[in-house]
Amino acid sequence: MVCHRKLSLISLVTLAAAVAGCGEMITYGNQSRARGLEFMQTSQQAEAIGAFRDAVRQNPRDYQSYHYLGVLYDREKQYGNSIASFKTSLDVQEVTEEGRNNVEFKLKTIDAFAKTLAKADSRDVEINALEAKTATSTGGDIHFVLARLYAERGDADSAMSAYAKAALKSPEKFYIAKEQGLYLERLGVKDAAVPALTRAYRLDDQDVDVGQALRRLGVIPGPSLKEEGALARPVLPTGPIPDWPANRTTPAATPLPSPSPTPSQSPRVNPAD
Repeated sequence: MVCHRKLSLISLVTLAAAVAGCGEMITYGNQSRARGLEFMQTSQQAEAIGAFRDAVRQNPRDYQSYHYLGVLYDREKQYGNSIASFKTSLDVQEVTEEGRNNVEFKLKTIDAFAKTLAKADSRDVEINALEAKTATSTGGDIHFVLARLYAERGDADSAMSAYAKAALKSPEKFYIAKEQGLYLERLGVKDAAVPALTRAYRLDDQDVDVGQALRRLGVIPGPSLKEEGALARPVLPTGPIPDWPANRTTPAATPLPSPSPTPSQSPRVNPAD
């Protein structure tokens, strides 16, 4: 019994030390990332790369540092390293809660990835690898990445097809509907742009870009664009209307006062009398 207690105590101490060590590594990683951003602002490329490398060594889930490594490698025309860094950033974003919720950063990474890939000699190989991943992907994000890549390359037909597949697989994702609609508007394909932008408006009716694009296409944003089930409805109680309490009688209606009797006219006096 004593041995068991000692082992349990040792296990708890070991676990606490591991958790503390993990926290320290994340802290050091964040500090390295901050230094890397400072170096980027002063155009110290080599120092920035070193700081971001240190950040991901300390915290392999630091998707932001992978992204910034991709940006720096692209500036150095090291496109292979840049592509690998962007892909790692996107992969880490998918497996971390913070990354999944940071949609703005995801779009930023996808945009940078597409621009780098369009310049790389290995772009066809990378695109084929992404297309192969769509066979096992249940969501629309891979198709969305491909759509952005095709759009960057100027392949409008492939981009439209990929956007359509992304929207079909992930109809609930606002950023897919928005990017699809804006791209189709830029191409001048109004018949396809309006439905995509309308779907985006239904998902987020406060987005300024979507509202402006709809107006440019002659569609006025408003409740008329909402599906019947998405329109605001009056607040009504659910369930049957409750009966009046049994122990309480309905108050009798107050009778209206009777009209005052019309005073009788005085008898007319005959002047001849």
